[in-house]
Amino acid sequence: MGAASFPVSRRGYDQGEVRDFLRMVAAELARLQERERFLESELRAMQTRGMSGPGRLDEETVTTLLGEEAARVLSTARDASTQIRERAEESATRLVKDAADDATRIRESAILEAQRIHDDAQSDANAEVEMAKQQGRDMVNEAREYREKVLSELSRRRDAARAQIEQLLHGRDRLMNAFERARIASESVLDELHDAHDEPETLVNLAPTTG
Repeated sequence: MGAASFPVSRRGYDQGEVRDFLRMVAAELARLQERERFLESELRAMQTRGMSGPGRLDEETVTTLLGEEAARVLSTARDASTQIRERAEESATRLVKDAADDATRIRESAILEAQRIHDDAQSDANAEVEMAKQQGRDMVNEAREYREKVLSELSRRRDAARAQIEQLLHGRDRLMNAFERARIASESVLDELHDAHDEPETLVNLAPTTG
């Protein structure tokens, strides 16, 4: 048992191997304790029969009664227990440190992620605002183009109406001139007819007379 080794996991020794070893050590200790109680019983019996002096079992007596091998096993088990406890403490310390490092890393990652989300949201909001502004500018431009188109159409129609009016006025002037010339001509004809009516109607008889 003194030469036992344990595979190392990510956060320390493999817990399953440690538990198996502890169960083996506990079984061996139970066996040795049972052996110790048996020997103590035998020793008390020997003392009762006057075969040994009074007193408690010391390390040397236990070594003598149990034998060098059993004493070595017991010492090895004690050393292994101490090593396991020390390793467990080291593993616990390492686990606490790893947990603290993980917590720090997670907190920093969360801060970075929150900042990224905030930046993305701000960027999206700015993009939406810019898009809305662009849409507003497009609408204004469309309205301006439509207004200019309407004004241009109105101006074209106004020019066409003005040209038509000018043509009508010019035609009216020509008609008025024609009417005036016709009036003057008719008056001249009437005057001539009137003058012809006022002249005496004298008939000259140019035939020869007989007598």
